[in-house]
Amino acid sequence: PDASMPTDGGSATPWDGSPSPDSGPKSDGGSWVYWDGGSSSDGGNREGGGSMTTLPACGAGPYFDTLPMALADFISITPLGNINPVTHTAPTNHLYYAYSATSTKQAYAPSEVHITTVTKKTYASNGNTDFQVQFGPCKEIISWYDHIVLDASIEAKIASWNRGCVDTNASGTLYKNCIADGLDIPVTKGTLIGKGGTSNNLDFGTRDTRVTLKFINVDLQRTYGTTACPLDYFTSSTKTTMEGYLGNTDGIRRSDLPKCGSVEHDLPTTARGLWVLPGQTSMDERNVLTLAPHNFRDGMQAIGIGTDTNSNTNVVAFTPTTSGQVNRTFSQVKADGTTYCYDTFVNGRMGTAVTGSIVLLKMTSDTALTYERQASASCGSGPWVLTTAAIGFAR
Repeated sequence: PDASMPTDGGSATPWDGSPSPDSGPKSDGGSWVYWDGGSSSDGGNREGGGSMTTLPACGAGPYFDTLPMALADFISITPLGNINPVTHTAPTNHLYYAYSATSTKQAYAPSEVHITTVTKKTYASNGNTDFQVQFGPCKEIISWYDHIVLDASIEAKIASWNRGCVDTNASGTLYKNCIADGLDIPVTKGTLIGKGGTSNNLDFGTRDTRVTLKFINVDLQRTYGTTACPLDYFTSSTKTTMEGYLGNTDGIRRSDLPKCGSVEHDLPTTARGLWVLPGQTSMDERNVLTLAPHNFRDGMQAIGIGTDTNSNTNVVAFTPTTSGQVNRTFSQVKADGTTYCYDTFVNGRMGTAVTGSIVLLKMTSDTALTYERQASASCGSGPWVLTTAAIGFAR
């Protein structure tokens, strides 16, 4: 989306990495022109995968009518917005289908869809290989399954990894990415796409170019701007069935709205939302601080920080208050000169008590925030003093 994207087969200026047109004017003063779904001359992916222009425009839904997995094969569906440092410190833009103990881990096409992009990932740590498969029922909707072993019948239809292979570092996870793009592999509903690999979950995500979400860090979160809940694209009865599984593997079920969770948490001039270390130009989740509603613990808020490698403290949840300086809800924390203290934590993943530390937050401007974890049994009555160990974040 630089200036114009030809639809007549002509060449196009390679995409410059600017944010998608959902957040006001471009930084260079130019105007936005919406991408039509076609490929630019660099052959790159846009917002989730290969070109969908060979498919018809999406009419009224529903678009999916078949369960992605048999009900006996999963025990819960983790809602959108999961926070799991350090690789997922930013709220995740996909669901997790947690496999049951006896799961076949088989993932099926949710309707008549076309596979457009396949990514093969080989991990440096153990040599394991899994795949991400992107598919859509129509032009504007791109869904994907991740961390599966591709069914041989589909892999046989990939003539080459035409985008080549590249060594990738995703927030500290090293792997080789090989990409086959511009595919058009039609599959009927219920077709076996693949089986889960070494992961304990099937990732299922959806982007819809008709959706517009708002973020403050638009340069870093541009691929999140069209995030949608996959369940919203299913027939009513199938959607209702799967909504009953939204929660975690311990049996907790989400009732907060939106039922499917969200990735859209930024609230300007407040602490709520995504923060990054100053000067960050790409999304390295080791350098992210997220202050947002918890995605399956109703009524609770979460603090997730990628600079903390301790899995017991790098994502904690608490019950917010609407007054005072202790556990104040993030949407009411502003650059007012006040230091706020947080305590009475549970581990955001497991729900077990996290004791022996507090978190201090202070906004020094509308776009700057200071974070510090200190050793203490509780906040007490204050005042609280930030030390030289505090970490500054920006957005």
